[in-house]
Amino acid sequence: MILPAQPFTDYQAAAGWNATAIKAARSTSLAQAKAIRDGTWRKESSTLDRGRMLHTYLLEPERFDSVYMISGLSRNSTAFKTLAKENPDATWIKPDDSQWLIQVQAAVDKNPVATDLLKDSTHEVSCFATCPDTELPLKARLDGVGDAVTGPVLYDLKFTTATDLHAFGKQVARYGYDIQFA
Repeated sequence: MILPAQPFTDYQAAAGWNATAIKAARSTSLAQAKAIRDGTWRKESSTLDRGRMLHTYLLEPERFDSVYMISGLSRNSTAFKTLAKENPDATWIKPDDSQWLIQVQAAVDKNPVATDLLKDSTHEVSCFATCPDTELPLKARLDGVGDAVTGPVLYDLKFTTATDLHAFGKQVARYGYDIQFA
């Protein structure tokens, strides 16, 4: 079953093993993997935060301004604390983060294939299936489904520090990026 417009909270609440839970089952306890699967545990990090920010900026630009607010104020200042209290649901980013997003967007705009995919595809597609071997429920949240010159394309955005394909291949293996599409 494919649901192109399902809210993320509904996807997250749905039963099923996703790539994050499967990766956790390979490297942590089964209890932690089940908590991830059930949406009751979530690892946070600055890298994940940055990925979410980029994801929202590129794939859900209409939602970005309602989620993220930019402030150059010190997080310890009275002015910032007042601003944060007035906007309790905001995720605060610094002006440097905003500049980075603009630079990434400029890089994407230089690639006509990426630009067409982001513009002409369906974003945030939830997929559900049952594994034929184990009968376990599976789920995946694809960043996009679209068409390219070569045919249908499924994609999931990732950012990397790799400077060549060999280094990127190592990161794909290290972070289990390939599991999402399995």
